[in-house]
Amino acid sequence: MRKALLGHAGLPPDAAPILDELRTVAGALDELALSAATDGNHGRAVARMAALLGLHAQVYVPRETVAARIEAIASEGAQVTVVDGGYDDAVRRSAVDASARCLVISDTSWPGYEDVPGWVVDGYATVFEEIEEAISSDGSSPPDVVSQPVGVCALAAAGARHYAADGAPTLVSVDPTRAACVLASMQAGRLVSLSEPQDSVMAGLNCATPSPVAWPDVEHGFAAYVAVDDARVPAALRLLDEDGVQSGETGAAALAGLLLVAECSPAAARPRSARAHALHGRPDRPGRPGETARVMPAAERRAYQRRCASSDARSAPPRRAVSVNAGSSTIPWSVPPPVVAFGLRESRAARVEAIRGCRW
Repeated sequence: MRKALLGHAGLPPDAAPILDELRTVAGALDELALSAATDGNHGRAVARMAALLGLHAQVYVPRETVAARIEAIASEGAQVTVVDGGYDDAVRRSAVDASARCLVISDTSWPGYEDVPGWVVDGYATVFEEIEEAISSDGSSPPDVVSQPVGVCALAAAGARHYAADGAPTLVSVDPTRAACVLASMQAGRLVSLSEPQDSVMAGLNCATPSPVAWPDVEHGFAAYVAVDDARVPAALRLLDEDGVQSGETGAAALAGLLLVAECSPAAARPRSARAHALHGRPDRPGRPGETARVMPAAERRAYQRRCASSDARSAPPRRAVSVNAGSSTIPWSVPPPVVAFGLRESRAARVEAIRGCRW
């Protein structure tokens, strides 16, 4: 937001480093308004910043957005308009507002509009820095696996960049099966847009097209790409609640995807902990129709890590990926699979021990 406002005002990117100075800049921009599309947190964040800066905010949301989410955005002082369509339709409507009097703040990009979405990715880096600080402050060991809901990919790109160093955790991206634009793009070997409606209960992931500016990092930065059925979300929510984490369906997608990855482990895999157990092959936990995954060859991930350390990941060549179908008895993993998974009634300590025992 800061860089976008400074650029709109014709000021250098290092101007107005504190909020009061930025508010002064905004006040001099002759009734500037902000416009955004959202299916959740992004629009509320834009509305909050608009209120802090004394600006008007117009936020567009998809048709199926629940009333509580609309009310939350409106509570920040924004005008909320429901678009007759999905998230991508809301993005297109917001883009129409761009003018000398209205600044569009989007977390996804399109040709000619790439700076602001790139800065959104930069801003998400703060999330991962805070995670590192929290882990360090309580003496916990670094994670072995990081599972991320991906959606339009801004947060996912930030995660890929943050964990690009050698020895970093294995990254797993998670789509809903009803909005699997990242998995579909990986399968096609290029960015694709979904034609069917995106109507998962994981509403924050109901996107038809990954952000082009984020895609190079997402395409090369993850070890596995999975799509999970909505039916897996309640179990993930219960597990998070047991650990004292109050999450919505979108946040629970990360754990639902991790459980699916573990379920895809070969039948020969065995847990290292007596309290943990493999999910693969259990008749009460079959792979659901439409669920699938793609695995990044380890050598290509290491090449991406080297590029991040020395240059720009956007120069990377197209990727190969290996298809993995949930419920299959023969799964062609090209990186070592996880050995164990969470048991739905395990204690938190047992689940932590299980994850730390995974071999990737």
